[in-house]
Amino acid sequence: MNKKAAFNIAGEMWMLVVRLFFLIAVAFAVFTIISIGVNKTFEFGNVENEVIFNAIYMSDCINYKDVRTYPGVIDFEKFNQSDLDGCFKSKRFGSRISLKLDGNTIEKFIDKKFFDIESRFCPFKQYRCSEKNIHVIVKEKGDFKVGELVIESVFKNE
Repeated sequence: MNKKAAFNIAGEMWMLVVRLFFLIAVAFAVFTIISIGVNKTFEFGNVENEVIFNAIYMSDCINYKDVRTYPGVIDFEKFNQSDLDGCFKSKRFGSRISLKLDGNTIEKFIDKKFFDIESRFCPFKQYRCSEKNIHVIVKEKGDFKVGELVIESVFKNE
């Protein structure tokens, strides 16, 4: 074997070490990325609360409707217990919906029995409670007034 061949073999050995180092680094990076994706748990927080709130707030059960539904414009004639009972039913949540208008507060419920009983257990882990206040426009007998809609909800975790 001549000196030139020995130099080529030695040079290739160093390249082999460098390639092996990069291969290990890439394998480690791929393994880390995969393990982060697999071990990651997703916390959705109060997504269910937001979905229920939006379902109530944007539904045509209590909102003014002519050709389309106007979210945030409450039809006072529709704001009654029978319309709410016809629109929302669940065994896992109850809500108190309060409409504050001209100094008066009108309360309606979605599953009043569930709300009254289970709202006492809000501090415990099995239940989640939320409250949202939003300013709305109330259509009453052709007149539009400013009011406040308060939605208090109790959710049972399963």
